[in-house]
Amino acid sequence: MSKLSVAVPCYNSAETLERCLLSLETASEGHSVEVIIINDGSRDATESIAERFVAKNPDLFRLINQQNGGHGAAVNTALANASGEYFRIVDSDDAVLKDGFSKLLDAMERLDADVFVDERVEYSQADNTFRKIDLPQFSRCETVIPFHEITGREYDLNFSMHTLTAKRRLLIDAGLCLFEHTFYVDMQYVIAVCLNAKTCCLVKAGVYVYTMGTQEQSCNFLQMAKNYNHHDRVLKGCLEQYKRSCAMIDPERDTFIRHQIALLTNTQYNIALIYNPDRRLGARQARKLREYLASSEPWLARATSKRYISALTLHMFGVSYTRLQRLKAAAGKA
Repeated sequence: MSKLSVAVPCYNSAETLERCLLSLETASEGHSVEVIIINDGSRDATESIAERFVAKNPDLFRLINQQNGGHGAAVNTALANASGEYFRIVDSDDAVLKDGFSKLLDAMERLDADVFVDERVEYSQADNTFRKIDLPQFSRCETVIPFHEITGREYDLNFSMHTLTAKRRLLIDAGLCLFEHTFYVDMQYVIAVCLNAKTCCLVKAGVYVYTMGTQEQSCNFLQMAKNYNHHDRVLKGCLEQYKRSCAMIDPERDTFIRHQIALLTNTQYNIALIYNPDRRLGARQARKLREYLASSEPWLARATSKRYISALTLHMFGVSYTRLQRLKAAAGKA
């Protein structure tokens, strides 16, 4: 059994996959790692690139081909076929840093925690710059601590699918099954980890390089507007995850997860009222969401009321995503 199973979901990833797999190959040297490449129905050279890496290093790489089911389906397949004690996801258009990945694996060899949290590095294609999302300075790193110690809002930016390495058994016992044919399923993964982890270890090292600025990304604001229903489905799925477990979790964890779901809801208001170029449709979407929360999740309606009002105000004044970015840039220069 490997110490770590890395899932690499791929769909038409020929332009970026080689860089991703090379980074994993280099960073995994000397460690017990398996990399499971899930070719999710690609129609380009993704499969042949993956096959080349498997042929070159079969002890590290495995390839599974499947019909297209989306990012969530690829993660589900990888989890079902993984053998490692721990499980992690690396998207095919991203990469890992050798020193940071090695430091993470060293910590995993020494310590027994339900989840390891590291630091993400964001790479902007627009201006060729890097930014590391540091852990808070007061963090107790490289030691096993109770999970509730990292449930403060200071850790908001440190919790993402790209910074979490969880015990595979924890994910299986949690019944993790991400939505298929759906964008934004990252938060389903994060909520599952946060609901079930009892212990954690913080690793102060940049491990994951997240590439920003591609037009194809689901987080592109026009794509987010187009795929509004995907975001709505994930939000409601996360609420169901939370409600199934909320009676069994401690108060600190409950507050933290409610806050994470509120952040997700705030984003959905922005998508409807600011990102969507169809202003009437966006207004209807936001109103429908508000009505749903008021009737079914009043705590979440209260927690997100300020964002709803501010986004609605910007909407009424005709402020789009592009205009908002210009205003922010101008304010920064001032």
